[in-house]
Amino acid sequence: YVDHHFAELLWVLGTLSAGIWFFTSGPSSVAPGITLGCVLASALAIHNSLFILMVPVALMLAMAWWRSELPDRARLLGFSAALLAVTTLVCIPSDPWRRGFFEFYTLSWFHFYLSACVGVFALLLSWLPRSTRNLIILMAAAGAAMVPVIGSLALASEFLSGDLESIRNITEANSPYVMYATYSELFSTRLFSGLMWL
Repeated sequence: YVDHHFAELLWVLGTLSAGIWFFTSGPSSVAPGITLGCVLASALAIHNSLFILMVPVALMLAMAWWRSELPDRARLLGFSAALLAVTTLVCIPSDPWRRGFFEFYTLSWFHFYLSACVGVFALLLSWLPRSTRNLIILMAAAGAAMVPVIGSLALASEFLSGDLESIRNITEANSPYVMYATYSELFSTRLFSGLMWL
């Protein structure tokens, strides 16, 4: 059956597909960047916790920069512009966003802030040549960018680990492997995906 788990999995797979297209070398084109930016931003409309999909993309950008394999500037500009534009469109209907909240568990300025950080990070990488000095600058900027989210990190880690009191009794918040041991292979696969057994 189709439910929010199905949609979340589609966006995870969409991020993987768009990311592969974005990071593979090929002719200069903004389309892969726009596609990846749109997929990441629209994921927030599916579930606000899908902001986590931005983390591996940011890490891959850093690794590609360090290895001198970064996509061209036009592709990175398309990615950043699409990420910010679509995140804005996704956030506008959100009451917590309109009221100025900054929290990860509702669609708020937290999500816009992370999108802006990832978008700016991608552009910085395209302008800064690889060097130890620039690596230190980027790490300092990343550290400074993390300051506003420090308050949310403890709560976020409890949420992601399933230790948050309010979600402990929600079956689907458990690890797929715990669900397999507790319930059955069929039940846990139905809630997640057969791909988890690969």
